[in-house]
Amino acid sequence: MKSRAYALCLAGVLLVSIGAANLALKRTGVPGHLISDKAVITRKISVEEGRQPIRASFALTNKGETTVKIIRMISSCSCTEATVAPEIVPPGAVSVVRLEAHAAAVGDVDAVVSIQTDSTLTKVIPLQLRVQTVREVPFMHSAGGELVFNGHYAVGDVRKIYVTTIEATRDGTEKPNLSVNLPFCTIGEPTVSREEMPASDEVGLGKSRLYKCLYIYELTLSGLPPDDGGFSGQVRIVDPWDWDHLLTEIVQGDPATLIRAEPAELTFRFDNQLSRYQPIRCSVLSNRDLSAALVADSSKVPLEITIDEKSSTPRRKVFEVKPIAAAPPVQAEDQASMVVVIDGATSDRLLTIPTTVKAGKK
Repeated sequence: MKSRAYALCLAGVLLVSIGAANLALKRTGVPGHLISDKAVITRKISVEEGRQPIRASFALTNKGETTVKIIRMISSCSCTEATVAPEIVPPGAVSVVRLEAHAAAVGDVDAVVSIQTDSTLTKVIPLQLRVQTVREVPFMHSAGGELVFNGHYAVGDVRKIYVTTIEATRDGTEKPNLSVNLPFCTIGEPTVSREEMPASDEVGLGKSRLYKCLYIYELTLSGLPPDDGGFSGQVRIVDPWDWDHLLTEIVQGDPATLIRAEPAELTFRFDNQLSRYQPIRCSVLSNRDLSAALVADSSKVPLEITIDEKSSTPRRKVFEVKPIAAAPPVQAEDQASMVVVIDGATSDRLLTIPTTVKAGKK
């Protein structure tokens, strides 16, 4: 009887142990992982609201049975700031991520933050705050232009500035106001083109008809800077319907000469069937005037160089090159040559193009 009672007692202890082990296994069976209450938050704001940072919060809940640690946060751009607390999230607890973004003058800004954790199930959690700025028509939409003067710039050189507005009428009387802080630069009156576009919730606030207007201004060097060390300035572009809405473009001048050849190297092979070298067309491009440039050769194998005047422009010289030799060189497999571009006005060597002439098989 005693042995039987002992056996029953032992069996009961084993059952309790197995149950406790199963319960512990069940509790630790699901690794910790964070689930956000939302993945994307969209905020539609007015221009006035956009003058202040836009904020949003995300709640991350640990749905697993082990603690999760938030390792780091990575923002998509400098317009986004993010904080999180707490960084250690026990099972069932909540961590709050707060995003702060700066709105654009018009249109959307997508502030995206990636939350990295030590969880095997949710290693990266992307969160997005979309800020949509809604403007009342008319307004200035955008501006741009390549306002860089390179090389030997001269009086009369022109660069273009492109300004886009959204308007409700085809015949607008207002136009963007442009000014430049360089005394030797002037901005003329714009040319204007208008294109009808569909209305939307983001722009127009329900107006039935909208027009995208493109204003093209010319920035002209009416004089030269006081020295030849380059210059830098700024063009201010003011929205005529909202003077607090201001865009800027940088004007730069760099006196350094930039010049390149396409192709950068020339390689000739003798065509045994035609018993001649095949010619190669080459272009020299520069940010300065090449009209006075000369093209010469300096080589073991003389080169025949023909300028294609029809294809050339003041800053692009196109020419055809071929070795003069009627037969391939026999003294060496490869013979070195050079095509040299020389400034005809100053005799400065502007560019040297490596050239290789390869012998053919007899």
